[in-house]
Amino acid sequence: MKKSILAMLAAAAIYLSVALMLPEARAYSFQAPLNVPAPAIFRLMTDTALTGRWWPEAGREPGTWTWEQGSYRVSQTFLNQVNLSVDRNGIGSTLIISAASSGPGTSVLSFSVQTAVSSSIAWRPLQELSLMRQRREHARLMDTLTRIFGNPDRVYGFRIEHQKVKDATLLSLRRQFDHDPNLAEIAEMVDSVRSHIRTLGGRETNLPMLNVYRAEDGGIEAMIAIATDRELRADPPFSLKRMLPGGKILVAEVGGGPHRIQSCLEAVDAYVKDHRLLSPAMPFQRMITERKPGSDTSKWVTTINYPVF
Repeated sequence: MKKSILAMLAAAAIYLSVALMLPEARAYSFQAPLNVPAPAIFRLMTDTALTGRWWPEAGREPGTWTWEQGSYRVSQTFLNQVNLSVDRNGIGSTLIISAASSGPGTSVLSFSVQTAVSSSIAWRPLQELSLMRQRREHARLMDTLTRIFGNPDRVYGFRIEHQKVKDATLLSLRRQFDHDPNLAEIAEMVDSVRSHIRTLGGRETNLPMLNVYRAEDGGIEAMIAIATDRELRADPPFSLKRMLPGGKILVAEVGGGPHRIQSCLEAVDAYVKDHRLLSPAMPFQRMITERKPGSDTSKWVTTINYPVF
């Protein structure tokens, strides 16, 4: 009996000695290089409407994010970082997810954690086991976030490809409107350009291009252009356009109607700015599927084409 009591006292002394050596606060961090520019990471990370594109698991409550065994609440959002808080088994932790530019088109993703264990010494060794599990969870979270933020398609929401210009000459038609041109007006412009190409004995070599933009006088202008097999006579109101074959152009395909097309255009425009590219001409839509009045916009297929150098 006496030996059992002595053994218990020795175990308790060892336990308390270990508890006294354990710190009340812990901090650890992870970093990973990304081949994605920092502004793109900032935009995705700090826009609450885009959280579902990068956080691996959705929380059940607004402002609450989940990952494995943890439930995290957004405490602060800055221009280049998000702060999350979580309390598990009496351990309060603050997670800071941030990014910084490391060069043209590259960045570094940082994930730092600060924890505070219970003030009770008796609980610290047990909480140490929980801290070890939590750190492994955070390491897996960092690996997941690195794969997500390192994927440009995921970051921008669309696959943006670098291609070469194929069209050399185009016949175009420009018209002014006091409203956004509707499908019937766009289709009529396309038919007019096609008819004029046939009249001049030319042949179409690519699908119609569309550009709708606000003119300097505040009105709205629409331009349709169709690539041809050779230069054609520019009889007014038609114009001859030339492009440089082999020049650089960004191309992104999008399915859906006007809202999706606008979102894709904004994504490519952000890509151009993030990568500090310059554009010698306005971007345009190439209508892969025809836009006839009454057509199902969800089935539209369009590419956004953005000349760059």
